[in-house]
Amino acid sequence: MRPRAILSAALLCALLHAETAQALVARKPLPVPVSTPVYGCTPKGFTLSRTKQGYHLNGVLDTPTPGYSYRISTATMQADGTMTATLTLTPPAGMVIQVLGKVSIDAVLALGATLKGVGTVGKISVTLDKPFNWGPSAIDCKMVGMTQ
Repeated sequence: MRPRAILSAALLCALLHAETAQALVARKPLPVPVSTPVYGCTPKGFTLSRTKQGYHLNGVLDTPTPGYSYRISTATMQADGTMTATLTLTPPAGMVIQVLGKVSIDAVLALGATLKGVGTVGKISVTLDKPFNWGPSAIDCKMVGMTQ
């Protein structure tokens, strides 16, 4: 092989290597998967998920009549590491039909100032404040694992 051909081949290899290296450096890194907590809740049918706004609670509660509304308090952290809140059920005003009703819960447990920066919470308990004496007295959710 002639010296000029060897030099051309070596130059071509160097250029290809440089382009490949530059392409690898320019490539954006793949995003790192984020783990999110998975919760199991009682009573059955309730779900809890972590969002940027706080902990999102979903489910349905039975009520003595249709038309109940609800309000949820700001979450607080207990000494044992359990996050707690209170969900207050309010009956409808005036006369209502006397049949069982349901209220759909779709609430965010807001992270109060004391909870900012708290990592994943392992247990959340929401006490039910209601004007009737049957049904569950609380909604309890425990972390059962992590998912990506």
